[in-house]
Amino acid sequence: MNLQHLRYFVTLAHMRHYTRAAQALAITQPSLSHAISLMEEELGVPLFAKSGRGVALTRSGEEFLDYTERALRTLDEGVAAVRRSADDANRIRLGFIAPLGVEFVPRLAAGFQKRRAGDPPRFSFRTDLTSRLLEGLAAGEYDVVFCARSPGGAQFAAAPVYRQKWALIAPPGHPLANRPSADLREIARYPQICFPEGSLQREFTDQRFAKAGAKPEIAHEAPSEALIAGLVRQGFGVAMVPCSEAPLPAGVVVVPVRTPGCERLFYMVRGRRALEPSAVRAFCRYAEECAAEEMEQHDEALAAAAR
Repeated sequence: MNLQHLRYFVTLAHMRHYTRAAQALAITQPSLSHAISLMEEELGVPLFAKSGRGVALTRSGEEFLDYTERALRTLDEGVAAVRRSADDANRIRLGFIAPLGVEFVPRLAAGFQKRRAGDPPRFSFRTDLTSRLLEGLAAGEYDVVFCARSPGGAQFAAAPVYRQKWALIAPPGHPLANRPSADLREIARYPQICFPEGSLQREFTDQRFAKAGAKPEIAHEAPSEALIAGLVRQGFGVAMVPCSEAPLPAGVVVVPVRTPGCERLFYMVRGRRALEPSAVRAFCRYAEECAAEEMEQHDEALAAAAR
């Protein structure tokens, strides 16, 4: 039984007519009939039965069609993956949420490029929402995505790679501005400027306050860190924002939060595929090594602070 005969079988199974199937395959009807007869002889069961002017699958034929289509689909995907890998073995398509594009992803990409100086990768970078990134990964638009949650399902492999600390920002002269640190219960006593309800940032802060047994007063909502910082500077309230290496606007004071758990995890997610370009595999190993090192340093710092 050869691959070509399997494709003949699938075509006939869907068209259910020898003449039409032969025309679609650009072969003669006797050639198609002979190929199907050879398959039935090898399998020891009839695959088709006459049905009016056409044919219909037997029960054995229906069962065999399911296996054959899955096998051909897997084979075609493998051929396509090998061809993509051969055409562009060093290409790495990264997708990530915008906050990780400020410092984390560029630093990671630069470090990997330095490691492979003799065989440098070629990156493509795109930002989007977590839900769309995961949809794009499933559709084959990305090789790796960095996002705000770990997806379920056997089609993905996810690993935490980045801890993002959060801090309080307040205007100068605010009662909390001169504190060395503040806890969430203290922060909740003052009007808050928050990310919009329904956003992942808002979900994170709501969960942290609830876990601390605090219920903050939500005075205003704003969609971006820059706008929130501007409102804080003008005295509209205080805010919990993620820390990053990008400087905040002048006129706000950053106060560390000492309540445990005020950190947000981000994940590296890749599709589970049998044939993955070597550059992508190497990049993922590098990202996991960097993450393990940074998280170990972070845990050591927390342990030292607790002593």
